[in-house]
Amino acid sequence: MFGFLPPGVAEVLLVLVLLAAFVVVVRSFRQRHTVGARILATPQTDLPTVTTGQRVTATVRRVWRDNAQGVTLVEIQMGKRRFVFCPTDSGTSEERYAALIGKEADIALYALSTLALGGVDTMRDQIKDYDKVKVTPDLVRLIPAGQFANDHAVIGRILSHREDTMSDGTPLHIYRTQVVRGDDLTLVLELATDTENHSSPFADQAMVHGSARLFGYLAP
Repeated sequence: MFGFLPPGVAEVLLVLVLLAAFVVVVRSFRQRHTVGARILATPQTDLPTVTTGQRVTATVRRVWRDNAQGVTLVEIQMGKRRFVFCPTDSGTSEERYAALIGKEADIALYALSTLALGGVDTMRDQIKDYDKVKVTPDLVRLIPAGQFANDHAVIGRILSHREDTMSDGTPLHIYRTQVVRGDDLTLVLELATDTENHSSPFADQAMVHGSARLFGYLAP
């Protein structure tokens, strides 16, 4: 069917199909325990956080209060792409975020995730016309999908990993993961998972997929 479409349309349709598959994956992951649930149960003035060395420079587009979660959310733009994250430092930096609207900011960005092994090949049965479009085994994606605005579906390649704890003492596996690779943007984030779900970490260079709830703070 794709042979009769103008150049570029097949890729757009593939992304839409991938997104539909991701939504199914995210919903299944939502049924499991996630670290993010602990953060949402904590007053915003004292949100636990993960210390990350990953930094992004992005334009702040919007800051608003999400009543569904009871937290502040920030929309940022990198290149042509926009992402939403929950600022863990909003209790002390809310005015700073408001003043940054329309300006660039350095942000320590990461995600609390639920992950499973396998990249796009793992979901091939959920993707219509999988065999008719070029899909590489190392395809990575970070696409908004899920219950809240800062929820994303992710396919990523693990570059390295480390053990650490959240500021509230929760033990974590933290994976430095490539989640976007394109002409306009290449993005590497740290994806943190609760060690209760996986006692042994995934190997470096492994492909993973799952859910990623974005958090961050203004870089010092």
